[in-house]
Amino acid sequence: MRFFRSEESLREWQAAGGFGGAMLPLPQLWALSRRWYAGRLSPEFHGRGLDEIRAIFAAVGLRGAFWEAG
Repeated sequence: MRFFRSEESLREWQAAGGFGGAMLPLPQLWALSRRWYAGRLSPEFHGRGLDEIRAIFAAVGLRGAFWEAG
């Protein structure tokens, strides 16, 4: 995960040979984090299946090939 000051900074980094990926605004990243890490400290937590992961992504509006690959 990398943080950028602006979309322009991200584009400059990508043009200079940075990796691809997806860009998320902070409110969306926070929504994802809350769902992703929910229950992680519970002794009963044993990871998530692909369907649950996709459901988390969809719930916070992450759609498209990057988020649906598996």
